[in-house]
Amino acid sequence: MLYELQQKVENVCGHVFEKYGRFIARHPMKVILMVVFIDIGLGVGLLRLDIESGLEQYTPTDSTASKNREQIRKLFIVNGSENFYQQSLTDLGFYGSVIIERKDGENILDSSLWGDISTIYNIINTTAAYDSTIGSFTYTDICAKRFSSCVVEGDLIFSASFMADMGSGTISFPTYVYQGETVYINRIIGGAKVSLNMTTSAKALKLKFNLESERSSLSRIWEVAFLKKVSEYSNNKLKIKYAYSDSLTEELSKQVSGDIVFFSVTFTLMIMFSSIALMSGNCVANRYNISFAGILGTGLAIVGSFGLVSLCGAKFVDIVGVMPFLILGIGVDDMFMLLSGLADTSTNESVETRIGQTMRTSGISVTITSITDVIAFCAGAASVFPSVRYFSWYTGCAILFCYLNYMTYFIGCMTINEKRVEKNLHFFTCMPTKTRTDMEKAEQSKCKIFCCTGSPHKSRDEIEGPIEKYPKKLVKRIVLFKPAQIIIGILFAIYLGCSIWGASGFREGLDLRDLVGKDSYYYDFYDTDQNLFSQSLIVSLNIESDIDYRLESSFNKMSSLVTNVQKDSQVFDDFLLSWIHAYRSSAVFDNTSDALFINGLQSFLSTAQGNVYVNDVMFDASNTIVASRIHIMTDSITSSTSQTDLMVRIRESVEFSDLPVFAYAPSFIYFEQYVQIVPQTLQTLAHIGPQYRELNACPANTVSFQREPHKPEERLPEPKPDYPGSETYDEGK
Repeated sequence: MLYELQQKVENVCGHVFEKYGRFIARHPMKVILMVVFIDIGLGVGLLRLDIESGLEQYTPTDSTASKNREQIRKLFIVNGSENFYQQSLTDLGFYGSVIIERKDGENILDSSLWGDISTIYNIINTTAAYDSTIGSFTYTDICAKRFSSCVVEGDLIFSASFMADMGSGTISFPTYVYQGETVYINRIIGGAKVSLNMTTSAKALKLKFNLESERSSLSRIWEVAFLKKVSEYSNNKLKIKYAYSDSLTEELSKQVSGDIVFFSVTFTLMIMFSSIALMSGNCVANRYNISFAGILGTGLAIVGSFGLVSLCGAKFVDIVGVMPFLILGIGVDDMFMLLSGLADTSTNESVETRIGQTMRTSGISVTITSITDVIAFCAGAASVFPSVRYFSWYTGCAILFCYLNYMTYFIGCMTINEKRVEKNLHFFTCMPTKTRTDMEKAEQSKCKIFCCTGSPHKSRDEIEGPIEKYPKKLVKRIVLFKPAQIIIGILFAIYLGCSIWGASGFREGLDLRDLVGKDSYYYDFYDTDQNLFSQSLIVSLNIESDIDYRLESSFNKMSSLVTNVQKDSQVFDDFLLSWIHAYRSSAVFDNTSDALFINGLQSFLSTAQGNVYVNDVMFDASNTIVASRIHIMTDSITSSTSQTDLMVRIRESVEFSDLPVFAYAPSFIYFEQYVQIVPQTLQTLAHIGPQYRELNACPANTVSFQREPHKPEERLPEPKPDYPGSETYDEGK
């Protein structure tokens, strides 16, 4: 019963595709022109192509960190032009940063170099940029400020106290006391060698020039001027590595622009391979031209799909740049499947009949493979990762267009080519062509005979070129040879074992160095920064609703919160930026009433000692505290997995608190991808698995593999070929 059902479905599907193929064969030129005009018309949508770069394209949307970031932006108002503190930012901010090293790799803490280092500092400070509204401006005009001075992380190295400590070899490490405050100097001095907590030598120094976030457009203009200025700097003793806040995005975009060259090369190689593979010594049956038509059809599909998806508002992210390589491969596969089906048809039939038979077999095969590809990308289109989502939209649409182009445009091209063959016309000149025998009788030159003779093919073996014909015969002989079978089995077992061993060591992670070229300035900067400088994080613990901070119980809850978080081995227990602890230790602390508590707190925040906490306590119009936060610091961690695990552990510690609190650091946005990637992958597999199973169970799937066997007595004799390169293979030899 199931077999009968299968046969009925096969017959129905086969009949539909055959009828469709016959229709295309009757109107090939109209179909080709229609498809070309539609693809080019949709390609106009590329004018609305919205390019978006940046690392956040690889992070999940609506993640915990992104929601927390929005909460903080609503709760805390930070004015970077007056009270800039790095720990108060919800992102990495705007900045220009330089790492200074000696060219000979020796100790950078040498007073004889300070004149050159000061020159670099002054050059950056005086770097000018231009804006049409305000004219020329320098770093001091747009810098992030504190106490009316620009905030340059690392500028303490120019202080008299630091110079004195450097001369006496008493620079403490990793913390250093500067103007009464403890500074983590391992973020400024890199590659330090330490003895008895004192720095004996160092490899590099880092300066970070912070900019206002409130005037982001001007800050971005200055960053570009900064990049140009420092890239031109040269010194006999020092080398500098540099980056700014948008360097990674810029370099990612450059990588995509560079891919255009590779795409052009790949397109050319595909044309060459297809042409050579389909070329034969028969100038009539030669399928050289059809390869160009197939590659062109794929190119039109890419243009049309890009235009359509751009019109729908999808952003073009960096990873979409690799999509044309994928579509080109899929399109070439479809082309060879259709040509293979056509080669199996009998040349005694009309072109219309042969095209119909091709669609009855290979047409269904191409349809099934295209459906499976589109299903996979439909699942990806629902991904929480913007890069995956946009890539799936563009690629899924391109696969659909590629399929439609081959089912219409390319079938039309096949029809025109077969009609040319039927009329015995030359594949290049489209002129009537004589057979090899006739040309030999006319005593023409060998060159003319090779280039100008041919006839319509009468079997598959005649039409196949050397690349199609000989590899499959060689493989057949190899796999039927007993020793070769044993070797293949051994090699497969080794391959399988290596795969299992490699999969057991699979690790999640993203190294930003893999996203840019090794010749990129950002690669050099990031590599040095990761290897020589501390990568510790400052994590804020944010209390989002009003509580009575005056009460001892509230203070105890906050202290308990900090204690629980600092129990983690990768969280420093000697670092705490807590306004409530600092305020309670100050001389102005008074909790005898709500009014005195608030007045004392506001007085404390207006002092030099309390200014560091000014962005950590928010008041409403009635002077009630509506939000507050305290900060802790983590160890220096560079492993993506360890960073993610620490983020999860901190969140779990915070959940035990009775306070309405959540943990956040700007880098948490990027760590979220490692939390989401495994569940997202499993969810995608769960969605597409049943669909593939149902598709594979479809009886129509088998139609392209079933052909009526030829009875020996009905088999026609093979005609003797009359052109070079078409000798039939004798399996008995």
